[in-house]
Amino acid sequence: MTELIIDNVHAVLSSDFSTTVKQENSFMTKNGEYTYDCTLSLLNPINAKLYGFLHRINKTEAFATKRRVILIADNRVYCDGTEVIQKWTNEKVTIQLVSGNSQFNYFIGSDKKVSELDLGKATVDDTTKMSSLTDFEALGYAFPPTQIGGETYNLYDVYAQDHGTNSSTTFTLKPNPDCGWIAMPFYVDLAEKIITALGYTINLNMLRNSEFKHMIMLHNVDTTEFAKMLPGYTCKEFLEEIEKLFNIEFYISYKTKKVEIITQSKFYSTAGMVHIKNVKDAYETEIDSDATEDEHSTANIGYDLPDTTYYKFKKLPDEIIKMAVKKEMTSEEAITYFQGTTDTGMELITDPNNYQYIRQTVNDKDTALEVNQFKSLIQDSTTTDLGITLSIIPIELIDIPVTWTLYTGAKQQGQMTVGTLDSASTSSSKTTQSNLYNYLENGGYDSSEGSKSTLYAAFFIGCICTDLVWTVLGVPTPAYPQVYTDQIALIDVTTKKITTRSESFRLKTIAAEFYDRTYKIDKKNKLTIESYDPNIYDTHLIFEILNKRWACEYIEYTIDKDGRKGAWKGIFHPVTISDTDAEHRWILADKNWRDNGVFLDNGRWLDE
Repeated sequence: MTELIIDNVHAVLSSDFSTTVKQENSFMTKNGEYTYDCTLSLLNPINAKLYGFLHRINKTEAFATKRRVILIADNRVYCDGTEVIQKWTNEKVTIQLVSGNSQFNYFIGSDKKVSELDLGKATVDDTTKMSSLTDFEALGYAFPPTQIGGETYNLYDVYAQDHGTNSSTTFTLKPNPDCGWIAMPFYVDLAEKIITALGYTINLNMLRNSEFKHMIMLHNVDTTEFAKMLPGYTCKEFLEEIEKLFNIEFYISYKTKKVEIITQSKFYSTAGMVHIKNVKDAYETEIDSDATEDEHSTANIGYDLPDTTYYKFKKLPDEIIKMAVKKEMTSEEAITYFQGTTDTGMELITDPNNYQYIRQTVNDKDTALEVNQFKSLIQDSTTTDLGITLSIIPIELIDIPVTWTLYTGAKQQGQMTVGTLDSASTSSSKTTQSNLYNYLENGGYDSSEGSKSTLYAAFFIGCICTDLVWTVLGVPTPAYPQVYTDQIALIDVTTKKITTRSESFRLKTIAAEFYDRTYKIDKKNKLTIESYDPNIYDTHLIFEILNKRWACEYIEYTIDKDGRKGAWKGIFHPVTISDTDAEHRWILADKNWRDNGVFLDNGRWLDE
């Protein structure tokens, strides 16, 4: 028996009612659970009332939309989500049911702007400005010093206090009353705010278990409203950029209705496993030569960096690399090489850590300059094309002067490194016109939505004392709020870590955390099966079929008025997972077959 419950009302199904429920693996297709078209008769009074008699040509009242809908067949829930009304006539209405990721995509897929949501506001007062890193994490935003259009925002005054000896000098920070203050949100918090505003609950966020939770968005919009900090972006666009950078998935369970932000690179290594029963003997295998392999673990990945001098040093142009004289040296030799007289300045030195250097001359002194920190990650040597392009990019860093007051009243001059970006674009919208005609002819009014801004990012570490904040006279260095894009800095003739944390926008570093996998899905080969297994399975699980392990692309069920009809169909791809538990190298250990992606013979592994 099949039941269709819409807004707590049982719809009346016709005798020829039939639909297909498709459950897709959102790791492969970005979709979740949904049905094909469902047709309901409006000649039935219960259905007609349920839809507010929308089939009447003289109806003027708006009908209800986005109502909760539950599809039950044989006492199993196949879809619990949202109703999407597609079309109707004077006799029938056609709807679609969406749940899980499909439901989530439905709400954000309508090009809903982030600026249309209520994401709350930041509090900008002396208490929040002086919060500790732990407090900033709780707030979801911080106030790192940032240069915007040549003007420094979020600037702190430093006061030195001496307690008798130079070594006991301590420093006090106070907000500078003469500068502007702009709250900079953490990316992970901004994503959670958007998901929550769309009506979902965060059940798990793996990004919060990584050091990349400190990645902060530096922007130039002078506002306290988080929704206004992303001009021009839809919810879908912003969340997809986070997915691309971190290789994560916003997975929505159709059962719990809760969002889990999952790191794809680690998912299948811990995913549950199910054994499919009652598989029909007839099956089909197919090789899809056109299948794309733009997986984070195999594709070429690179930043979409601006064409400016700063970023050319951070990601060397191909023409520069071609004309350079390549040399490989130890790390120490690479840094000290340019202090000699044998170089020509055309050398590109690479050390064993794959750091690269060129010569620069400062005050008539030749030193090494590290370059190419944000070069593309080339994993497919057969092409130079990027399979994945990242639009969240590391901020440009510059040194600005910093002045603090010593205990004697004297001023101490130093400098610190901050992020810099252009000021918000201005136009004739600042000009006041005398009448409506002039406004229309000459402009002078603000549009409702600004142009899409670049997504700049840096890592915020709170107040620390590093070699990137230094003084001319050599007095103790104050702890100052810091941002950086790479934990390694070249200082004098050595490389030093800015922090013991490991964040970096070097793609090799990000790959080790988020791209490298313990499994491989063969997307070019796929298996089509039909099964009478009565259960409903989560497509994100590992499936044991025909004595091999598979990752599911999708499963389709046909539902008619009396329940599930016939066998269900599924598409599966071979998956290879690295097992480490020695006991599980034997089959039937728990009365299930286990093969690590290869066929078995006489109960033993063939790859031993």
